[in-house]
Amino acid sequence: MKLSHMVIILLILAGIPLTRAWSMGFDITGTPEGGYLIAGATGLNYGYSHAWLIKVDRNGNEVWDKTYGGNCRSQAWSVARVEGGYVFGGITGCRDDDAWIVKVDENGNMVWSRVFGYGGGGDSATAVARSGKGMLAAVTIAPCRNGCTNEDVWIVKFGANGTEIWRKEIDNRKYDSIKRIIRTTDGGYIGVGATGDYENGSYTNLDLWVLKLDENGSVEWSDVFDYGLLDVAWDVVEQDDGFVIVGEVWTCALTGSTSTSAKCVYPLVYPILLKLDKDGHPVGEKKIECGGICAGWGTVDDVVAGVAVKNSSELLWICNRTDCKNIEGNFTFLPLIFGPVRVEKAEDGFVVLASENNSVWLGKFNSNLDLMWEKTFRHKLEEEHFGKPSAHSYLFQAGAAIALAAILVAVLRKI
Repeated sequence: MKLSHMVIILLILAGIPLTRAWSMGFDITGTPEGGYLIAGATGLNYGYSHAWLIKVDRNGNEVWDKTYGGNCRSQAWSVARVEGGYVFGGITGCRDDDAWIVKVDENGNMVWSRVFGYGGGGDSATAVARSGKGMLAAVTIAPCRNGCTNEDVWIVKFGANGTEIWRKEIDNRKYDSIKRIIRTTDGGYIGVGATGDYENGSYTNLDLWVLKLDENGSVEWSDVFDYGLLDVAWDVVEQDDGFVIVGEVWTCALTGSTSTSAKCVYPLVYPILLKLDKDGHPVGEKKIECGGICAGWGTVDDVVAGVAVKNSSELLWICNRTDCKNIEGNFTFLPLIFGPVRVEKAEDGFVVLASENNSVWLGKFNSNLDLMWEKTFRHKLEEEHFGKPSAHSYLFQAGAAIALAAILVAVLRKI
């Protein structure tokens, strides 16, 4: 692959703008009134930001929004409705991120906050879910202070007041991360994400990972699916006869007639739908063809949504059992970190959360995939909220791009 091509792909995929006004939406959940609560981040740029919650009514009109500051970069990556309010999970930190879990009341006022981490970086609360009167968090954590070459998963159960009830530590491979976790009808939980290796200074050979837990956090079954060079599951929905998982697969278009002469011409990224029965056995799968670089990130009922990069432009795509539609726009996303395209049920259809032009984008669709309305939200935090941006703010973003470059190089070296 030519260096210029790699740079173009990284700029398209990174979605980390060097800007003084930046906003992004990461997750969404329903409210008791039939509206929605959006979780995300807003600030000067990706490196200097505050966690951000936006409550809207059923028509997408803003009811309130609040920001929550931690250290330098604080973001809300996942959100769930719980008894007495909501809980969000994400990150907080400067050079080294910690996992951050926060409960707020119905009006967005902080009730309690918990931080997990060793100060070595790579720690995040990637998924949260309701659990009875309490809540559950899936934490991706590097269990050492310096030079960690592995990241593990902690499943942590909290009471309503934030007291830790139990914790399960799971060390599968060098890289383990749960990107989404939901409560199942049997009282347990199912989480989806990725598990992989560590080679040449970067995580590589990621495989799609599905983890089933009982109500006490004990593992009932764990399955790994290897489709390509980098496979990640972003969302899961339970159906009467099993589970549907949506994710993305990274592989390469090859040239050469033999294994020794084969070379990677350009990366291929496509969405995958995987159907499992209640015991974790695969009963079906579907590769969604949309051309270019295309990833699946959100699902609800029979709807799946994601993003695609075609001709240097980003667009949303939405599919049901019979049809697919594209939504044109300058949509942005961050690969291999979390899935910032989410789908939530609505009274007469569904809503899709994404990010467009440094703003949070929310669209309402009917069952025929027609766009009924769309809203954008932007909250500019001025410099006094953070102080004058330091060189680290921009070095952080450069480091993120370098990290993505390392991932892509690792992919190419596998060919």
